[in-house]
Amino acid sequence: MKTKAKEFVKNNLLNLIAFFIGLVALLTLSIVFKSDVLTIIYTIFFLIYLFSTCSKLWVAPIFGIASVGLYIAVSVLSKNWGEVIFNCLFVLPILFFSVWQYLKNRSKEGVYVSQNKISIKEFLIFVACDFVFCVSRFFALNALKTPYTILATICFFFCAIPNYLQLRRDRRMFYFYLLANTLLILLWLMPLIRGEGGGVSMIPVAGGFFFSLVFNSLGAINWKSKGENKNQIENGGEDGTFSASR
Repeated sequence: MKTKAKEFVKNNLLNLIAFFIGLVALLTLSIVFKSDVLTIIYTIFFLIYLFSTCSKLWVAPIFGIASVGLYIAVSVLSKNWGEVIFNCLFVLPILFFSVWQYLKNRSKEGVYVSQNKISIKEFLIFVACDFVFCVSRFFALNALKTPYTILATICFFFCAIPNYLQLRRDRRMFYFYLLANTLLILLWLMPLIRGEGGGVSMIPVAGGFFFSLVFNSLGAINWKSKGENKNQIENGGEDGTFSASR
C-alpha cells in the first residue's frame, strides 16, 4: 500500500503541488472577498475534480457530479440561468454516464482510466448538434432575461465540446477546456467589470476557472505521457484505448 502511495505521489507530484497552491489561493480569496459558505465548498470540490481529471483517475466523474451540483446551486443564487440549464441538462447526465464508462475502462492498475480517440466524423456530428442546440438555447435564455445572454450562449457551445470529449475519454478535451475556462472567467467577472452588486464575491469562482486553466494544461501533458506507450497503441480496442475511431 505504501509503495503504491509513493508511486502515485511520484507520478502526480506536479498535480499535487498545483492542487495545494490552488486550495490555499482560493480559500484566501474566499475569505478576503467574503464569499458565502456554499461558494467556498464548491471551490474545494472543483479543485478535487480538476486534480482527479488531470491525474487521469477513474474517480474523476464522481467528484465532478458533486462539484457540478454545487456549481448549479451557486449559479441559481447568482441568477446565472444559462449555467443552470447547461449543467442540469447536459453536464450532469454526461458525468453520471461517465462514472459507468470510467469504471468499465479502468487501467490494469485499477486507479487510472484508459484513453480513447474519437473519429473526425463523430466530432463534427456532435459540433453540429451542439450548434443547433445553442441557437434554441439563446432564445430560451433571452426569454428568461438571463444577463449576458450572448456570452452565456457562446460559453455553452464551447463548454459542451470538452464535456463530451471527457465522456469519450479523449485527451483533446483539455485543449477545448482551456478555451471554455477562459470564457467562463469572463462570464463570472462580468458583474465586477460592470460594477454590479455582489460582483466581488464571485472572484473565487472566476479564480477556480483560472486554476482550471493550469490543471487543463497539466492534464494535456499527463494524458499524453501516460497514454502514448507502444503497447496501448498496438493493442488499442479491447480496453477502450484509441478504439472509437474504428
